[in-house]
Amino acid sequence: MIARISGALRSHRFQVLLRYGMSGAVVFAFNMGLAAFLFSFQWTSESDLHTNAANVLATEVSFIFSFFFHNFLTWRQRGPGIVRRFVHFHLVAAAGLAVRFILFALMIAFDASWLVSTLLSIGCQMFLNFVGFDRLVFSLAKQPLASAAEAYAADGAGVLTLDTLEEAVNYNRYVLSKIAPSLGASNLELGAGRGTISALVAETHTVTLCELSQDNLRALRERFRGSSRVRAISEDFFRFKQREFDCIYSANVLEHIEDDERVLEHACELLTPGGRFVAYVPAGMWLYSSFDRKIGHYRRYTRQDVRRLRSFVKERGLPLQLKWRYMNLPGALGWFIRMRLLKASHIDRRSALVADRLVGLFAILDRLPLPLGQNMLLEFEYGRKQ
Repeated sequence: MIARISGALRSHRFQVLLRYGMSGAVVFAFNMGLAAFLFSFQWTSESDLHTNAANVLATEVSFIFSFFFHNFLTWRQRGPGIVRRFVHFHLVAAAGLAVRFILFALMIAFDASWLVSTLLSIGCQMFLNFVGFDRLVFSLAKQPLASAAEAYAADGAGVLTLDTLEEAVNYNRYVLSKIAPSLGASNLELGAGRGTISALVAETHTVTLCELSQDNLRALRERFRGSSRVRAISEDFFRFKQREFDCIYSANVLEHIEDDERVLEHACELLTPGGRFVAYVPAGMWLYSSFDRKIGHYRRYTRQDVRRLRSFVKERGLPLQLKWRYMNLPGALGWFIRMRLLKASHIDRRSALVADRLVGLFAILDRLPLPLGQNMLLEFEYGRKQ
């Protein structure tokens, strides 16, 4: 027991918590000192507007001071992304402040003493801020971005995820339903993985498979040995040179490729007139987690990425028209809770099967113009300029 307690006290998380407490005391003292300084001026008491302005100024300056204090001293961040962390820090700190005021008002309304209400509301704010800062603001720099070779080696996190999702039959058919309307006589799958979506496509269409991972290539060749509808299995997407495909598609692959614009340009060279490049991708950088880094995601797609790809198409003069939409709104909430807040290290079988049972709900909500979602569908049609 003593050894366990001693180990906990030496743990990284406890050390961060200890630094957070000490830093919080300094920030609190700074906040009180700044407020006292501002309210020493007569103009702050001339009207409610001036008083509120002084409060807002004191809060904002304290947020800025607190961010740099926690960034460099508590969580000891030195890497890139300081602007992103600064924005996320503001959002978490503002949410904590709002919870504090609401809790304080509720306790006063139920006749709690001013002292008890103040202490409990501040304590709740500090706890929520710590969880939010640790899991939503400063957590990602701790996890290096995995390479494709690491993530999709035989025992890599990517392969384990593919094997887990293989059992989610309804969910896989849901993904197929987004791709199926674009399929034609000749199709190519970019990043076939273990062949989960490939097998569904091959039930009705001829398909060529492309996969970078050597372990996955071996699994694909074993799985589709003797299949009349799987034309070829290749590891190099860029070896294809002929304009021969009616549809090129990918499911949760494009986010693994740093230069996705190069892939898009080459896909344009392979599509027949009226053909489509369809990419089903994870969406929302607000959902980007340490698990995303673990399996080699460079990004989760956003409206900004849509604008970037449209600009690329226009600058290169590519005859492509892009249509896009968000998919799977309930999945976004589940991912945020499990991967961002609870910091799950993998997609477990139970979570996959829960999602598998909810695909009917996903499909119904997908008919609406969703403002966000766990995924995004990108459809590039060849032969039309943006």
